[in-house]
Parts: sequence; C-alpha cells; structure tokens
Amino acid sequence: MTKKNRTYNTKYIKARDTYTVKELAEAMPVHPRTVQAWRKQGLSPVAEDMGYLLFLGLEIIRFLKVKRQKHKHPLTPGEFYCVTCRQPRHGQADSVSIVLTGKPLGKSAKQAFIRGICETCGRPLLLFSSDLKIRKMIDGGLLSKEHQAVLLGADDGSVNTDIRGGQNNETQFKK
Repeated sequence: MTKKNRTYNTKYIKARDTYTVKELAEAMPVHPRTVQAWRKQGLSPVAEDMGYLLFLGLEIIRFLKVKRQKHKHPLTPGEFYCVTCRQPRHGQADSVSIVLTGKPLGKSAKQAFIRGICETCGRPLLLFSSDLKIRKMIDGGLLSKEHQAVLLGADDGSVNTDIRGGQNNETQFKK
C-alpha cells in the first residue's frame, strides 16, 4: 500500500496556461478522479460547456494553496498537536517533560524534545524543539523552573546504554 501524497507541488503548473482534467492529472501527478473531486471541493473551471473542462493555472495554484492552509494548525508556545484529536492541545498538568539530547542544531542550539500527555484523549504527545526555545518558554512563564533530573542515556552512545558515563537530562516541569 502506498502512502497518499496530500501536499501537491505546484511548480509544474504555469499560471497563464489552461489545463484539461487529464493534463492536470498528469502534471500534478494525481488520478483524474482526484481532479474531479477538487472541482467538487471548489476548484472552478474556466469553461465547462465545450464538452470538457478547462482550468486556469492561476486558479489551480490558488485552490491548492487554500487547501493546504486549511489543514495547517499553528501552535502557540506550550501547545502540542494531538494526532488523535487532530487539534492543538495542551499537555496534562504534571505530564510535561523535557528531554535534552545534546545533539547540535545549527551553530548554537541543542536538540530537545518536549513530551506530554493530551489533556483530552490521554495520548502521548511529542514536540521537537531546541534548548533556546525552551529557555524562552521558561522566561515567558510557560514552563516552571522546578525540575527533577533523570538519567536517560549517553550523548554519543545508544539511548539504552551508558558507555562513557555521559548523561542526558530529562527535566520534569510542572505547569
């Protein structure tokens, strides 16, 4: 079973050209029935009384951008995206923890993960972050400075071993 591609690359669509259903399906590459479904979702043709449908490239690009924006869920600081609820959610009060991996992100930041449990459905949540963003969240009052360090694993070794005696920090924060 192949994974469905739900993000469509519009760089192959020329804004001033017109496309039939078949041409659009070949350019995107999608099935012609997908193009017909887009029409039902709001993609308006330029002409439909000629026996076939013509779509303007500019309208196709606009439609796909609006479609992409509809599925985006911007997160505010302190929020996770819950895949079960399909909404931005906060973690339960005592469930938010931070895992500092120590892996570099760029020149000055280190990789970190913020973990929590969804306040609505109870599903585990994970948010990729950096130590710099976490400091901003603590300074902004979104996370408390009270914490408890827990051994997680070595920076350079496997997560399940402690070969060099190194230590990652898992910090427990209470909201």
